[in-house]
Amino acid sequence: MTVPADRALIRRRLTARLTPRQKLGLAREILGSYLRQRRRMRHDEKLRTVLDELRRPLVEVATERSELDDQLTGIRLGRAVSRTLAPVPDARCLLRSLVLVDMLARRGIAASFVLGVRAGPDFEAHAWVEKGGVSLLPPYEGEYERLVDL
Repeated sequence: MTVPADRALIRRRLTARLTPRQKLGLAREILGSYLRQRRRMRHDEKLRTVLDELRRPLVEVATERSELDDQLTGIRLGRAVSRTLAPVPDARCLLRSLVLVDMLARRGIAASFVLGVRAGPDFEAHAWVEKGGVSLLPPYEGEYERLVDL
């Protein structure tokens, strides 16, 4: 259960403003990662291989943070990825998720890449990123049955 002090900390962390310079740097990082992931997916690289390569920095980075810190960082980055890539026509959930996994790994944060499906007459698939069971990208409408965690 979250105590009031935790709620205040969470609120502060999720609403802290970035300077224009920080925003620009983050946007450049997001767009650079997006272009790299898009190129990889166009060259028919296997998803597992791409994820393994993205997660390589995790081996090198060893820091002690709490699960909550990692989740809050992931949520902030997920929001930034979504906002930055919103005007890009082909930046759908798969690419957004790969970009977020890349950014988290660079910060030493391990996260799960999840693929889900919605069965029925209009079959749909969806990708998202989780840390400790918390979705780090803004939610999409509807429920998706978890297919695989990578």
